Amino acid sequence: MDKRVKAMELTVETLRLLQEGGLLKDLVAVVKPKTLSYEEYQKRLRNNLFSFISALHQTVLECLEESEGDRATHSGRASQEE
Repeated sequence: MDKRVKAMELTVETLRLLQEGGLLKDLVAVVKPKTLSYEEYQKRLRNNLFSFISALHQTVLECLEESEGDRATHSGRASQEE
């Protein structure tokens, strides 16, 4: 399976678990000053959510790439030992 597809699946699953646990709203929360309009508040909330999802997806992708590299290193060592 393509790493990007796997990373997206893992990202979506992580977001689902965070939502079920009630943690997602805390992670992207915006403190609403009294002077902030509702529209601006919603915009900031969307931006925070988008930034969080982007960072989460990038982290998952990097972890998959690292684990793939680790597997290649281990399989290379195993073939050298034979």
